[in-house]
Amino acid sequence: MTYGKEPNRSQDGPCKKVIDACKSIGFSQSDDKDKKRLFKNCVRPIMRGESAAGFKFKAEDVDACRAKKERCQISNNKSY
Repeated sequence: MTYGKEPNRSQDGPCKKVIDACKSIGFSQSDDKDKKRLFKNCVRPIMRGESAAGFKFKAEDVDACRAKKERCQISNNKSY
């Protein structure tokens, strides 16, 4: 599983909470070269333990999403 343009698929749980929090502060999946790209400038940094300007989140949601991603990567033998 990768962080990039996510295909339309049902996504629930802690990762959706992280994505929705990024969207709520103005990040989007646009191809613009601005600093508000959803995955590049918000989701990826948060998942790496970095910060994103204005991002407010529950640490347990980020930890749960990270754990979910790790489980998927182990089962798919892929990395971030």
